[in-house]
Amino acid sequence: MEYNYLIWNYTVEEIAQGYKECKDTYMCTLCGKEYKKGLIFPIEDKLFDAFGAVKEHHISEHGFTVDYILNKEASLSGISDVQQQILKLMSEGKDDKMIAQILGIAQSTVRNHRFKLREKEKQAKFFLALMQSLENKTKRSIRQADSGFIEEIHQSAQ
Repeated sequence: MEYNYLIWNYTVEEIAQGYKECKDTYMCTLCGKEYKKGLIFPIEDKLFDAFGAVKEHHISEHGFTVDYILNKEASLSGISDVQQQILKLMSEGKDDKMIAQILGIAQSTVRNHRFKLREKEKQAKFFLALMQSLENKTKRSIRQADSGFIEEIHQSAQ
């Protein structure tokens, strides 16, 4: 499943948690694998209900969502390569001093990037609220053009 597909079909929370609850299933938001409610799923000598199975699948197949996203191109999340490196190191539990040493930059530069990332987070929240409000007011998604839906172009398309 393509990363861009996730943006249109799941909420931010569903992407971050790694699954979506549907009427009859739980679905992995990173690959689309579904687990039907009411069934038991054997995974590595353990038995799980649908909710437990999708969570187990998500972690065993994809790891933490943060790491999954950070292993994609930095441009997909709108961050610079350096910011992506910093976030990867933060995800590994490194502190600012260690990050600075690993990247060969000043500790104050790491703090500056943290500040910029925090500002980007605030802007993203405000932008998401803006887009939702626009859709609520106009009853029309931004990807709906007069001639139909604007579709994402598959990365391998020519």
